[in-house]
Amino acid sequence: MTLSAPAPGRNRQWLVKRNPELDELVGPTHFDWVEVARPSPGPGQILLRTLCLGTSPAQRGYISKTKSMHEKAPLGSVMRGRGVTEVVESRHSGYAPGEQVIATVGWQDYAVVTPVTDGVLSTRKLPNTGLPPALHLGILGAAGLTAYFGLTDVGDVRKGDTVVISAGAGGIGSCAIQIARCLGAGQIVGIAGSEEKCTWMTDYLGATAAINYKRED
Repeated sequence: MTLSAPAPGRNRQWLVKRNPELDELVGPTHFDWVEVARPSPGPGQILLRTLCLGTSPAQRGYISKTKSMHEKAPLGSVMRGRGVTEVVESRHSGYAPGEQVIATVGWQDYAVVTPVTDGVLSTRKLPNTGLPPALHLGILGAAGLTAYFGLTDVGDVRKGDTVVISAGAGGIGSCAIQIARCLGAGQIVGIAGSEEKCTWMTDYLGATAAINYKRED
């Protein structure tokens, strides 16, 4: 989603209020909407203004009570998330005001970040391509890169191959189906957990076939 401009000197935040139950949809009742003073960076840090925030089903794992691969966001903390941002103020020699950066900033207007140079949560400058910033949270971001290199470097997909993609309706899987088409795969089978998702994979993404794992073996 894209954020509107905050009031001068202020910072709006979504704080984690409570954890969702197993069968409960995540919504506004799980968060508190607060407004605080805009922070300032310390030595080696940068102040970032959020332009676009990425959201995905994986973020449920940050606040759910169930066990997951994700580190939990404590109650009362800013909801975790990555976004495309603009450097507002810099006390780091590698970053200048006006540069666009993708970073883990949380659900808020402003965040003070100490740049991380490696790992999946690294702070990364964006090239000046003129493309919409939100693309760097999807097809040009971690989801698209994972799908592309998973198919080309790991899967070594060749023209005519049969490709089976689990979670084919998810962020990475939906990219993988389309990339497999571009690579010339012969049969592309997506796996998902509902008839609606299966129809979406075949009719919209271009999968050859789809398997609803809740109904089929």
